[in-house]
Amino acid sequence: MDNVVNMINKFNDQFIELGIRARGIISSRLHHDVRAIPSTDFIDAQFDVSSPSPPRRFLAIISTPRSGSTLICDILQQMKLGIPHEYFQHAQYAKVCAARWNVPIHFISRLPKNWQQYGNELINHRTTENGIFSLNAHATHLHSFLSSNLWKNNNFEYIIIIRRDIISQAISYAIATQEMSWSSQYTPRTIAKYSFFYILRKARELARQYEMILRFSNSITYKVMVYEDFAGDPSDSVSTTLGISFSNVSTPKLQKQVSSYKEDFSTRFWEDADRYDYVDTINSLLERHVQIERSLKTTALRREQ
Repeated sequence: MDNVVNMINKFNDQFIELGIRARGIISSRLHHDVRAIPSTDFIDAQFDVSSPSPPRRFLAIISTPRSGSTLICDILQQMKLGIPHEYFQHAQYAKVCAARWNVPIHFISRLPKNWQQYGNELINHRTTENGIFSLNAHATHLHSFLSSNLWKNNNFEYIIIIRRDIISQAISYAIATQEMSWSSQYTPRTIAKYSFFYILRKARELARQYEMILRFSNSITYKVMVYEDFAGDPSDSVSTTLGISFSNVSTPKLQKQVSSYKEDFSTRFWEDADRYDYVDTINSLLERHVQIERSLKTTALRREQ
């Protein structure tokens, strides 16, 4: 019996030690990632509101990576329409906010134990003095957003952002993921390497996210903004979509990221698609993407009428 007890105690000690090591690794990685976030990023503590007003208006950007949503969020913030950000992003942002706002977190993941409590603190710290709360949720953030019940307790105005050229979006996504550079304010950590199958994987990932957004759109009233249509004059597009003046906004603080090898990646991707016999597969993905854009726009117009 003593041997069994000793074995159990030894196992427990090893399990605790592994947990402590895992937490240490995660904390170290999170600290490293947080240091890479520019101080001008809206997640920074300087953007917390010390004396928020009771929220009277709620805005939600529903988007995908590399769709231009960060640029739109920058414009909304300049227009004093909240401080929109990816508050439900698991990799860093939700962890950073939960820790700063004293929301109980899981031992290993460092994510909030209770998303509803996190949502309440989010409202308290990010509702601006003019009573506006806004956020940006990628499709992969929707589960946590829904778990917070913010959508249920408040009347959100939804804007769905889509990018028509999903292959260009996938290339941009592949580059940003490697460089860990998510806006013009970030300093790239490395130089992205071309890979046909990595870009294709990103395209398929984006396609799944658009499917998620399409399903989510069935339960909301929303407006649609298309990256290719607003990239030239995003301030005007935002003001038109929301029906407000943008006279106080001249130029977005964020600049469009320019990569010297995006065009090269695109050329090589289509050459490899033919070489590896993936043209039909990619065309099917593109056809489905066109259908999703058409469906989102049609439904949005019908619900507005």
